Amino acid sequence: MRQDKNGHVLVLSIHPDEVPFELFNDRLGSRYYCALSKINPDTEQPVTQLTREEEEKGRSYITKSGMVCREPGFQKHLQFLGYPSATTEAGAAEALRSYLKIESRSDLSTNTEAQEKFTKLLEDFESSIPF
Repeated sequence: MRQDKNGHVLVLSIHPDEVPFELFNDRLGSRYYCALSKINPDTEQPVTQLTREEEEKGRSYITKSGMVCREPGFQKHLQFLGYPSATTEAGAAEALRSYLKIESRSDLSTNTEAQEKFTKLLEDFESSIPF
């Protein structure tokens, strides 16, 4: 991409098998509308953009997961659920990742299935606390 006196100039390289035939019939200098979307290199699928609210919600799950993993009561709750290594913050974080079936707590920002499971886990934990 470069910039000239008229604005930004974007040059596209299109595989010959993917060029629409109509493109060859148009006059030289014809203008086109083009939509760009970031592509996940692993899946070759477009990456969906989150709204600001979705990003904030995702960050809140990450923050909350860090907070509860430091709580001894939450660590004991994870131990009760069958994660004996959850005796420290690091052990609780590892147990939480395993329970939610995620590789990193940062996955909570976009993985709605893990978010729902985490919310249910917190509800179960909070309901088990004697007042």
